[in-house]
Amino acid sequence: MLTVNILSSLLLLGSVSGFAPLPSQRLISQRPTVSALHVKTPTKPEQPEQVAPARPPLPGPGNDDKDSDKDKDLFFKLQLDAADFLAFSGRALDTVEDVLLHLRRAYEPKALGALNLQSLSTRQGAKPRLVVLGTGWGGHALVKVIDHEKYDVVVVSPRNCFVFTPMLAASAVGTVETSSITESIKAANPQVTYVQGSVRSIDAEAHRITVDTFSSLNVGSSSAAVEKFELDYSKLVYAVGSKTGTFGIPGVMEHSYVLKEVSDARRLRRALLRKFDEASFPGVDDERRRQLLSFLVIGSGPTGVEFTGELSDLLKTDVPRLFPDLVPFISLKIISAGKTILPMFDKVLQEKGLKTLAAGGANVMLNARVKEITRSAAILQDGSEVPFGLCFWAGGTEARKLTRDTIAKIPGQTEMVGAAREQLTVDGYMRVKGVKDGSILGIGDAVRVEGQQFPTTGQVAAQEGAYVARLLNRGYVLDTDGPPLAPNAAAAPGDKNILSAAGDWLRLRGDIAARPFHFLNLGVLAYLGSGAGVAELRGGDNTRLLDASGKVGSFLWRSTYVVKQVSMRNRVCVLIDWAKAKTFGRDFTSPSDYYSPEE
Repeated sequence: MLTVNILSSLLLLGSVSGFAPLPSQRLISQRPTVSALHVKTPTKPEQPEQVAPARPPLPGPGNDDKDSDKDKDLFFKLQLDAADFLAFSGRALDTVEDVLLHLRRAYEPKALGALNLQSLSTRQGAKPRLVVLGTGWGGHALVKVIDHEKYDVVVVSPRNCFVFTPMLAASAVGTVETSSITESIKAANPQVTYVQGSVRSIDAEAHRITVDTFSSLNVGSSSAAVEKFELDYSKLVYAVGSKTGTFGIPGVMEHSYVLKEVSDARRLRRALLRKFDEASFPGVDDERRRQLLSFLVIGSGPTGVEFTGELSDLLKTDVPRLFPDLVPFISLKIISAGKTILPMFDKVLQEKGLKTLAAGGANVMLNARVKEITRSAAILQDGSEVPFGLCFWAGGTEARKLTRDTIAKIPGQTEMVGAAREQLTVDGYMRVKGVKDGSILGIGDAVRVEGQQFPTTGQVAAQEGAYVARLLNRGYVLDTDGPPLAPNAAAAPGDKNILSAAGDWLRLRGDIAARPFHFLNLGVLAYLGSGAGVAELRGGDNTRLLDASGKVGSFLWRSTYVVKQVSMRNRVCVLIDWAKAKTFGRDFTSPSDYYSPEE
């Protein structure tokens, strides 16, 4: 079934691959182009800024110089590794097992959906209670895979849905709707119980958490009788993720916009539209228009680069159609603290990314570090100022307060490797170190695997969540000093008949002792705007399949993002949104932001 879904999605995507915008020259022919804004310093004459030089569009197949890698859009690597192949095969078998679980779940009565306040403590004889904190990539993957017949699953999170965060940038400029990239946690698994709230504290010894319900998070609300309660657990999965990091830089949260939640995308979208309306007010002079329409992106990782690409498309395709007189006043800058952009990509793809952003009208400032953000400018370490009308911050993430508190409370965590980056340290089986009975497992951005250094990405978190779910489904005993063991591993050979032993072996695939978590790196992708993208497709750390840029990279980006949507509903909605944006343009309305009642 999954194979059919993937193939059908790719075939459908092939029919609409033209949704990728055309190269910038064709998009804005006979229209004013996006201008560049120069950096001004308060004490010196105007200086030319250090930016990636303007480059021509990426070469096409008709170019003569075909011998240079820099003129190609597709690079076949085909570096294969036997260990990666075995790991990939194991994941395929896991997927078949997950599909069978989903089919069985579809024909069973749904859970009641509400937590019985009179049975908050775990009861003798009942199924063990599994409490999952968070509905991000890790928590959502676990909820999808967990066997509800073995656990009473309770999900606690302020957010009642999963968000496909890589497409928040597209939703912020109106390319896709936020509802198209979200899935209710109850839709992900109707058999779980969801509680909307935020965890205040974790008592690892008592197996108990304290939860602030949603009403108590909103001061003054009295819609619910219960504002705080305690919940017992048998097993706890810590998947709270991270939050937007400011790293002590003044003014980040006060004067810039971020993209971490759906509410952030909506707020950013309203702010973007408001800038164009304000620049259209009667009596606004040219200098004020330039200030209002100066867009600054801080951060050159995937989030910052993809937002720059999406915003560049908006400025080149929709703004000239709706606000042609404002086009000469627009500027777009992206600041990178490093020597290049997209540091996790191959050097050739980094160079192609720089070319594409520059060709799309973005001014890329390299080796520039921000030390403060004011109401109208970003102040760099050298004292120069970069003025803006709207600033988007994509500088990274940092730990939540609950994670810092939990590190301080669990014995030994403050001396472990994860504490340096304010992450809980877990062993290779995702068990939180210092919890002797193995009752707390950690996944996602909030944890650091001992002896490993995985990137803090949704891909890693989702694989960790699925791994923990399968570990629990197969009944491994977690309260051991060494590897988790199968429940009957210690039984004498005479205590089990041949059929029972064979059944256990098949269910565990011969792994009487659990294998540690293995991250299968499938690659990275990014959209750059102008119908171009970059992609590295892998089958593991040592298996490189191909690298791509330009339109090929964009096609792979779109194909992968459609297939990786968490439901068929989301796949269809995203394809429809792309079709609407291509045919009718992006939505430039935000009625609720401007409504005021008549007197």
